[in-house]
Amino acid sequence: ANLGAQTFTGTVGMPQLVNMIVTNNNHVSTAYTVTFPAVPGGGTYTLIAAIGTAATRSTKYATIIDSQGNTWSQVATGIRAPSNVEMTEIQYAKSVSGATDNTITITPGGANASSLVIMEYSGLVANPLDKTATSSGAASASPITMVGPATGTTSQANELWLAAFGAEVGAPGVFSSPTGFNYLNKSQYGTGYGSSVNSSVFVLSL
Repeated sequence: ANLGAQTFTGTVGMPQLVNMIVTNNNHVSTAYTVTFPAVPGGGTYTLIAAIGTAATRSTKYATIIDSQGNTWSQVATGIRAPSNVEMTEIQYAKSVSGATDNTITITPGGANASSLVIMEYSGLVANPLDKTATSSGAASASPITMVGPATGTTSQANELWLAAFGAEVGAPGVFSSPTGFNYLNKSQYGTGYGSSVNSSVFVLSL
């Protein structure tokens, strides 16, 4: 079973991926942290987190805080229904200072496995979110095609598109990226189907 969420983020010129961290909570504790080091020369950046959480019907989406006190906003979510076994979401923080280290704390909405890919981008506008779309699908051994709703016209010519999807199985076999998208990274924990101990998230960009 798969589900997907994607967000389209407006840019000033060409976005640059400055740093990326891939981790999971090992199904040991509900909260975990990652630290982005200070960037030489400072500047401001946008942090974008893609999170996959093993879900039960009582699981809620994650909360994120950081040591700089930035506001994190949830911009796209998806859940594999009706069994509710995998949740995917994208959150971001804008105008993040690169002058100091920044420690981010992720708290999943339940004591389940959680997987994280978090990216630091330069070159985005002060209010970067433009369009979002979500979709979900289900299959066993057969491939599935994810088709999201119409997203409307983007607001400018140069934009960063990010797509994140999660899978019920912790380590799905083969997937094909949508035409034009580049595979960035993945995070996963566990290898079985369903349950609270398997989570995954895969991130693509265009």
